[in-house]
Amino acid sequence: MKQHLAHLILAAMAAFTLTTKAQLIDTPKPEPTAAELAAQSVVDAVNAEILHRVAVHQICWNTIWKNERPGATPAAVLAALGTKAGLIFAFASENLDHIDRCAQIIGKTRADFIADADCIPPVAFTVSADGIVTLN
Repeated sequence: MKQHLAHLILAAMAAFTLTTKAQLIDTPKPEPTAAELAAQSVVDAVNAEILHRVAVHQICWNTIWKNERPGATPAAVLAALGTKAGLIFAFASENLDHIDRCAQIIGKTRADFIADADCIPPVAFTVSADGIVTLN
């Protein structure tokens, strides 16, 4: 009885192994066409662009709003940026729009890469005509 059970187990294992190997061997994929390879290159470039833009946004966001350096409060960082602060805020908005447009190409949205909480400044602000940003 024990020998019979052991034989059945070995036979089942052998059949499973052959089935698994057959599945790995019997599923050849056709070589992608030149057009498919080119299309994938476009998608890869868009993905790289998204990752780059997300990294830029995160650096700017964290530097202004989550800076741990002593004295580098959001107000102090914006004051140090001076008239460039308004351009930074405009750039951030354009960058988020760009990420969203790129994400749509791959069937996603900006929120798939950057949380809403990291897109809306946590403090109300005013941008003056000369580009200086003050927190309200």
